[in-house]
Amino acid sequence: MNKPPVIGIIGGTIWGNRGAESMLVTTIGMLRHSHPDAQFVVFSYSPKKDRKLIQDRDIQVVSAKPTSLVLRVFPFVVLAWLLRLVGIQIPGVLLTNVVRALRRCDVLLDIGGISFVDGREIFLPFNILTIWPAMMLKIPVVKLAQALGPFRNPVNRAAARIFLPRCQAIFARGDITAENLAQLKLRNVTRAADIAFLYDSRFSLSVENEEPVQELQAELARVKAQGRRIIMISPSSLVYEKAAKKGKDHVGELLQLVRDLDDGNTHFLFLANSTKEGSAKPRNNDIFVLDLLMQRALTTFLPEQFANMHWVNWDVNTTSLRKLMGMGDLLITSRFHAMVSGLSLCVPTLVIGWSHKYQETLADFGMQRYAADVDHGFGDLLALARELLEQGPAVRAQLSARLGAVRDISRVQFQYLESLLH
Repeated sequence: MNKPPVIGIIGGTIWGNRGAESMLVTTIGMLRHSHPDAQFVVFSYSPKKDRKLIQDRDIQVVSAKPTSLVLRVFPFVVLAWLLRLVGIQIPGVLLTNVVRALRRCDVLLDIGGISFVDGREIFLPFNILTIWPAMMLKIPVVKLAQALGPFRNPVNRAAARIFLPRCQAIFARGDITAENLAQLKLRNVTRAADIAFLYDSRFSLSVENEEPVQELQAELARVKAQGRRIIMISPSSLVYEKAAKKGKDHVGELLQLVRDLDDGNTHFLFLANSTKEGSAKPRNNDIFVLDLLMQRALTTFLPEQFANMHWVNWDVNTTSLRKLMGMGDLLITSRFHAMVSGLSLCVPTLVIGWSHKYQETLADFGMQRYAADVDHGFGDLLALARELLEQGPAVRAQLSARLGAVRDISRVQFQYLESLLH
């Protein structure tokens, strides 16, 4: 009898970043469909939080924090690799728990979303350390759908030329990524779509603040029953930081957009797609931006205008976020996976982004013109938002017509994994 496969996953987490959560739970859910007995090792950026949230005996959570990769993984893997060259198998008792967990894996799936990208060289060592130890242990590495490149920076290009050919397979999340990888003449690349397009609420592994979400759903239902429209705003702390570096008042620009779209018959829902409730650290924490928006809105809008705003500035998992998003008439977001959720729910979606990853995904729906770039100015966001509102039924129909094909493209990577694991 064949032993159940042990599948390692890195680049995902349950707590905090809902994009990472949606990819992680979808990957596990899809693989369990084809391998019900599979065991999983999740190399998490938030291991303590994830262990508390995940109650599943077939999922082991170990640390993939940068310090852990540098101090508890890489040196021991190098030692094991060197000893293997002279025919010595290092005993597991001499290894860290993270390395022992890695050695159990039959495959390592990298679901990091974006890596080896020009302008993000600060993350390049981390991009390398997430996959190199597995390669040294001769564990196949598969990069599931993500954005890569461009590779104009010589350091990034050199690293990509060394490590990407050594991956068992790479799934390009869009045509731009595929073109970037084609420049490296790689033979292990397949076009795919984001994992989270296959998300199903049945895959969820956590329960977070469900009761207040249900209360908010009921309130929004009353808003809809009054014939009022709902516009959702999901900002990004990363875009806020990028805008600030360019001297832009991102909070002011978003609130001006809200002001211009407020016709007296509109309700606004502000959502955080990456949250660290209770943390004072702003990094990758959209609650920080929502709080700035709320403070400014409280002092600049009339009380009756502010009363038409709801703020979800607390931890909410992907399932709950999608329940709320599905009630909207328009989504304005800077978070990639908030965009994926909106498109999956066929909600007209306008994006304020910073990377090619937005455009290439929107292109699969014929919606690429609805992506503004923080690096080149936001353009006429108001005109685009009004266009999406006016053409709402037609836009929803277009998204619905394209969604099936996008999901099929995403499913390709799991078909590949099924054959690999067999």
